[in-house]
Amino acid sequence: MKILLTGCRGQVGWELIRALQPLGTLQACTREQLDIGRPDQVSAVIAALQPDVVVNAAAYTQVEAAETDASRALAVNAQAVGDLAEACRRQNALLVHFSTDYVFDGLSQTPYREDATPSPLNIYGLSKLRGDERIAASGCRHLVLRVGWIYSLRRVNFLKSILARVREGQDLRVVADQVGAPTPAWVIADTTARMLQRRLDSSRLRDFDGLVNVACTGSTSWHGFARHIIDELVERPARHEALHLPRVPRVEAIDSAALGAHARRPSWSCLDLERLTVDWNLPLPAWRDALERTLREA
Repeated sequence: MKILLTGCRGQVGWELIRALQPLGTLQACTREQLDIGRPDQVSAVIAALQPDVVVNAAAYTQVEAAETDASRALAVNAQAVGDLAEACRRQNALLVHFSTDYVFDGLSQTPYREDATPSPLNIYGLSKLRGDERIAASGCRHLVLRVGWIYSLRRVNFLKSILARVREGQDLRVVADQVGAPTPAWVIADTTARMLQRRLDSSRLRDFDGLVNVACTGSTSWHGFARHIIDELVERPARHEALHLPRVPRVEAIDSAALGAHARRPSWSCLDLERLTVDWNLPLPAWRDALERTLREA
């Protein structure tokens, strides 16, 4: 299997390099090597490499900045993704792409299924939704994995921010009225690779191409997530010392309005995992277990 990976320096992209390598020949590209915002370059690279699978981990992910830079967010997450899908259709390559829980307004009382009606609250969510729509309209073979609350030990994300504040001995004020399933980048990457392998092994699974939710099981608030990160560090003295924690910080629960953010976030971001666990037979770990494993590398 020949695989082309874009956005390999991001949280998920970095983990995908490791996860995808055993599947075949992998060409991992940085933005400098392959800018998905340049359709001429995209077409040329795909035509030259003739990949069987294109995994797109490139995206505009700055939720706050998107509110004042909508044109850029839409150019990368919608227009460029649509152009990439068209190039994949011409090559007859499978496109694997990553969507977001931010396509929803968070008003549901139950986990969102793949066929739930999107209603994004912010420009970032809208731009990602438009990209999903462009892929579906292109006619290319595709797997769109809807993910959310991604974290890792790389790049800027919630876990790294909490660890940095804790190392500095700072108390924390964390939102408690947004609920989701924290999911590390390695879980998303490993699941992507397992889906591709199973799809290769069984032609039946190709009937399940399309949109699939991918997230750890269980749910918590950002405040609960922060509290559990700290509890994990404190309960393991060796880890506590390795991170040089000067003191155990206090974690204050606040509501979203107290942050004064420009971009509205959904209060409920839980995703229904029946399609992944039943159709693909891929149960995922609980978010607490995934966090514990991630922190072993901290």
